[in-house]
Amino acid sequence: MEWRKWIVVALILSVIFAGAVIALEMFFAAGISASAGGLGPLLGGGIGTLWLLSGIFFFIRRPKENKGPAVDELSAVFLDQNRPASERTDAIHTLAQYGSFAEEGVPFLIQALADPDREVREASAKALNEIDPEWMESEAAHKAVQRLITALSSRDRESRIASADALGRFGPSVADDVVPQLIGHIRDTDGDVRAAVVRSLGRMGPAADRAAPKLVEMITDANKNVRQAVGQTLIGMGQGTIPPLVKKLSSENENQRAIAVKILQRIDKNWTQHESAKEVVDHFLKQAKDGFGDARVSAIKALGVLGSNARAAIPDLVAGLIDGDSQVRSAALKTIKAVDPQWIKSKEIKAAVPELVNAQVDSDRKVQKTAAKILERVDPNWPAREDTISQVPLFTKALSNSLETVRQSASQVLEKIGPPAKSAVPALIERLADAEKGVREHAARALNAIEPEWQKQEAVGQKVEALVENLDSSDWRVRLGAAGALGELGRAAPGLSITALVSHMADGDRNVRAAIQESLKKIDPKWSVSKAARGSLPKLMESLGHSQWGIRAAAVESLAYFGPSGAKITAPRLVKMMNTDSVTDVRNTAKRILQKVDPEGKYAATGSG
Repeated sequence: MEWRKWIVVALILSVIFAGAVIALEMFFAAGISASAGGLGPLLGGGIGTLWLLSGIFFFIRRPKENKGPAVDELSAVFLDQNRPASERTDAIHTLAQYGSFAEEGVPFLIQALADPDREVREASAKALNEIDPEWMESEAAHKAVQRLITALSSRDRESRIASADALGRFGPSVADDVVPQLIGHIRDTDGDVRAAVVRSLGRMGPAADRAAPKLVEMITDANKNVRQAVGQTLIGMGQGTIPPLVKKLSSENENQRAIAVKILQRIDKNWTQHESAKEVVDHFLKQAKDGFGDARVSAIKALGVLGSNARAAIPDLVAGLIDGDSQVRSAALKTIKAVDPQWIKSKEIKAAVPELVNAQVDSDRKVQKTAAKILERVDPNWPAREDTISQVPLFTKALSNSLETVRQSASQVLEKIGPPAKSAVPALIERLADAEKGVREHAARALNAIEPEWQKQEAVGQKVEALVENLDSSDWRVRLGAAGALGELGRAAPGLSITALVSHMADGDRNVRAAIQESLKKIDPKWSVSKAARGSLPKLMESLGHSQWGIRAAAVESLAYFGPSGAKITAPRLVKMMNTDSVTDVRNTAKRILQKVDPEGKYAATGSG
């Protein structure tokens, strides 16, 4: 600026004049007092002289007022793109040393802001600020802006990069005109161009916050430089970028959510208290409740990031803990802990106890287990609650569910409820004939917990008779269920049950045979020496003549359970099987079993028939 130049000149001339006056006065005074030997005035005169010489020196050293050729010469050097970058930047640095006296070089430096070489651009920007901090207001600057905006559409990538970089140097003063243009090129196909555009927006600070929504969409750009520029720019723009970043928390892309949170924390550590963070809770709540798949999981995770602002979401998060989707359960658990570290003691989780109780008969086994674990932590006495007991009909109905896990879980719940679940006894007795061992066992435990004397009921005796008949079924699954159920019901009619089970010990299915053995032990650990077992032994031995060799072999194996005490009956027949059966495996099995039941051969000699 012209006025700055004249101020500097005036200051220098004032120094020269003041130095001259002081020097003359002091030397004059020194001459008068020389005879007295006074050195003070002489010293003062010397100082004045030095002041005068300094002023003259600085006046001589300042650039000549007619500096046109020097500036033109330097400008020609740094604008010549054929010269080495180091030579061009040296010329710019030299011009910058002229300070305000290099004002005529400002248009040339503005032109260099769009130079293809980044070092030249950086040096030009620095020089402009040193020569005239308000260079952006000059007429040359305004003309350059329009040229640079046009260059953003150049086919040459270097021109696009340079023009984008240069526009950022003008700062907030041109934001109204430049920001929309930069936003228009924010999705350039070239990564380096995108990075340059983003950096330029960043130099404009909050004045460019209208670009925030577009920038947020670029936080996971494929180009590393772009990602870094986006992060720095959003942080520099300040709180105006919080709303679009908060919305990004609902992204299905976990990486995007994580980056958004990092940027938000850099902008404001208390960003969760920002009004936009509070407003978005309702959006995420709706999405978490009504959304589908990944979108729902993302919304739940977003609520977790919002912290205590999302307390209203706790009821829905509790529901998420027992959701059929494992990802939803996992996200809900993590989020509810973030929203309320004391969630297990919250009134919301306590209000959800009935829902958790019912979830124990959900079709998903993991949901069942999760609900059971939470219940134990929330209210260990949940089985005694009135609202739990009122659901006994629901659990009774679940006993007939097609899924084994549901039937088993229903039995477990009824067992915990105990006597108040007495109405479920008939259904539990039915489950004693279940084809699945786990269901049978848990049904028996439930019955013992609800009604210890349940075996005395008339219905039990009728059930035993029905199970005995089922042992003759052609369906192995029916036989298996009957064999297993008799182990639980047999003590109500031990004689009938043992007789029936022993008679079928040579069943053609190995699983049925195993179930029979297990049930016999449950009814009476000493069943093999019982009167009922001995009475049914002849029926079992009829299987030794079966046409299928596998059943004959199974019958031979079964005789081992009667041991030496039954050798008088079994040994002779085993000798015959050992000598006459047409199948080697059967003969070898008979020989092995004979050694167990009659090791001394006491009865083997009678095995001729």
